[in-house]
Amino acid sequence: CRGENPPMELIFGDSNAAVVAAVAGQQGRTAAGSNSSLARGSFDLQRSYRRSSSTSSGTLTGPAAAAAAELAAFEKGLKQRVMLAVDHFNKDYKKGFQFLQANKLLPELKQSEDEQPADAAASSNGNSSSTAVDEDTLAQCIGYFLRVCPGLNKTTIGELLGEPDKFYLKVLDSFTSTFEFAGLSFDVGLRTFLESFKLPGEAQKIDRIINCFGRAYYKHAPDIFANEDAAYILAYSVIMLNTDRHNSQVKKKMEEAEFCRNLRGVNAGQDFPR
Repeated sequence: CRGENPPMELIFGDSNAAVVAAVAGQQGRTAAGSNSSLARGSFDLQRSYRRSSSTSSGTLTGPAAAAAAELAAFEKGLKQRVMLAVDHFNKDYKKGFQFLQANKLLPELKQSEDEQPADAAASSNGNSSSTAVDEDTLAQCIGYFLRVCPGLNKTTIGELLGEPDKFYLKVLDSFTSTFEFAGLSFDVGLRTFLESFKLPGEAQKIDRIINCFGRAYYKHAPDIFANEDAAYILAYSVIMLNTDRHNSQVKKKMEEAEFCRNLRGVNAGQDFPR
C-alpha cells in the first residue's frame, strides 16, 4: 500500500473482486443503500475504462476519459483507506479487521437466525444481511488479503495464522491455498511459504502452520511424498535443523547423517530420496 502504489487488483485480486476487490462487502451482488456505489463504481468504471482502452489509441476523450478519471479517484481513496487499515492491523489484527469491515473493505460475517437478536432481525432493513457472507467466504477474503496486501507486519501475520480458533484455521487454509507449489522443489516451496510471514515462537502455532503447509505441498506434488504426514514431518524437521544450525546456544550441531537417520522410514515406511 506504500511505495510503488500498486493497483487495487494486485492487492485484492481479480478472482476475489466480488467480495474483496470491489470492497463493498458482498459476494456477487451489489449492496443496498449508500454502499452500492462502491461496488458499482469499481466494476462499471473498470469495464468502461478497459473497453474504451482496448478499442482506442492515444489520449482518451469523452466518456472514456471521464470514466478513467473517476476510476482513478475512486481507487486513490480506496488505497488511502487500505493504508489506514494496514496500520490498524499491524497494531492489533482484530481491530484491523473491524476497521476493514467498518469501512466496507471486508464483508461482515453472516449471523445465523439463532445468533441474531429477535428485535434486530425485526428492525433490519436488509442492508447488513445483503452484505454479509458465510464463514468460509470471509476466511478466503482474509487469507487472500494477508497474502498480497503490502505493508502488513509479518510477525502479526504469523501470530494470526497460528491461532487455534476454528475460524483462523480456515484463514490459514485459505492463506496457504494462495501458493502454487507445483514445479517447486521442496526447499524452495518451504522457503517461499515462510518468507511471506514470520513464524511465531510458540511450538503449537508452528505445528499448525507447518501441518497446513505439508497438506498443501503434498496436494501439488504427490509424486514426491507418500502422504501428507511425510511432507509435514520433513518440513518441521528442516525448520528444526535450521534452528540448530543458526542458534548460537546450540554447541553440538546436527550432522547430515544424524538428520537422515532421524527421518528413516517416515515416508510411509520408506526413506526420503537423497
